[in-house]
Amino acid sequence: MRHDELYKRLLEIPEDHYVMHGSPYELEIIEPRRTGRDDVPAYNHLGVYATTCIEIALLYATIHTKRTEWGFAPQTAGSTLDVRVPLGFIHGPGFVYILPKEGFRNLSPAAFVSHRPVRPVEVFPIDRDVLFEMIENRTVEVGIYDPALT
Repeated sequence: MRHDELYKRLLEIPEDHYVMHGSPYELEIIEPRRTGRDDVPAYNHLGVYATTCIEIALLYATIHTKRTEWGFAPQTAGSTLDVRVPLGFIHGPGFVYILPKEGFRNLSPAAFVSHRPVRPVEVFPIDRDVLFEMIENRTVEVGIYDPALT
């Protein structure tokens, strides 16, 4: 599925009933796990983390580098999402899971958590090139850093 078709399909998902979870792994049930974000109290416990932001779900699906080594700045409506990745970061295909919003607690305007396993209602396979298409379409801007210099 091309990026524009995928984006259109994801936009059709009603945010009041569903959230998205991006992962490089094909899963039948999304199990709670740690985020590795010990620096942020809201994110340092077991959970299934999800979002209503398509770009964030796509990043989690396509960036395969360890989560503690990359990040993004919060997005405001209509703006570009700023992403920071290490030199030599790994990206590839992944999946965006559509999850029922019931049982999720709101952490921020676009972030949600459930402490129970969640069965997806729909799964979208994501091609590795979606990351480059998001950069080309200016929905994300990627900055690369050298971990040896930090």
